[in-house]
Amino acid sequence: MASRNSPRWLWPLLASAALAACSSETPPAASSKAVRVLDNRAAPAPAAVLEESERQRRVLAFLSGRYGAAASGSDAWRDQWHDSEVQALRPVHRHLCGNHAVMVDGVQHSLLAVCANLDEAASPEPGRIDFIVLRATAGDGLEVVMERLNDAHGSHGVPGEVSVLQLGAQRYGYRIDSGWFGQGYSLQTQSLLAMTGDGLHEAGSLRRHIDNGGAYDCASEDCAGKLFDVDFRLTADASQPDLAIWPLQVSESGTDCAGPLAREHRLAFDPVQGRYRIPETLQREGCL
Repeated sequence: MASRNSPRWLWPLLASAALAACSSETPPAASSKAVRVLDNRAAPAPAAVLEESERQRRVLAFLSGRYGAAASGSDAWRDQWHDSEVQALRPVHRHLCGNHAVMVDGVQHSLLAVCANLDEAASPEPGRIDFIVLRATAGDGLEVVMERLNDAHGSHGVPGEVSVLQLGAQRYGYRIDSGWFGQGYSLQTQSLLAMTGDGLHEAGSLRRHIDNGGAYDCASEDCAGKLFDVDFRLTADASQPDLAIWPLQVSESGTDCAGPLAREHRLAFDPVQGRYRIPETLQREGCL
């Protein structure tokens, strides 16, 4: 949401982007942000750790079964996405934007992310990401442990970039880096999804980078004392590796309106809310 420090011309654009990102779409086969968790009591014994070539072969077989024969582990493929707001199929390009093997409780899991870029998107429209956690079966395939579908991220129909972050002794999550760019402003965000016992859940969101170095309004007014260029570097603090959930460290550096900036933040996890406690200063859109 726009703060009082944001340029007035930016407020309606950010409001539109926020509304688009919070909208809920429903594909024909599953609801938006659907979370499916495997009943572990009924599951067959998982297979041993797979050789990477075999894991990749099974991942490709899974993608083909889920998204069709055109699905690829390396290239984008054309597809259609059901937009429930307009009740129509829209053209998209999907690609495998995350594919990581991790060990959880001694069992190998594959954390996949399938990104969908909307081909004909308006500026505020986010892209979509399917997050899918798999594990090997005792046979010849991969089974879904949990999934979260059609998550909205980014702008201009592009969802951003996905990486995997270890968040605790036996806990992993996805980090999604996305952003909005316009009128010489850059507003980039990093969001976390954490694996828990009952699915993939939002664990927090904070800025990754903000700047107004190319602000168009500086052409017609004096911008001295109004320019900012700040990076927010996030890492998980593994100094106590046996902790179930590690705190986060955020290094804030760059230039604020008042001059050079260097700050450190330590973010604790709130077990009641199921999220990291993130102060407003790490969610800002401009100077402090």
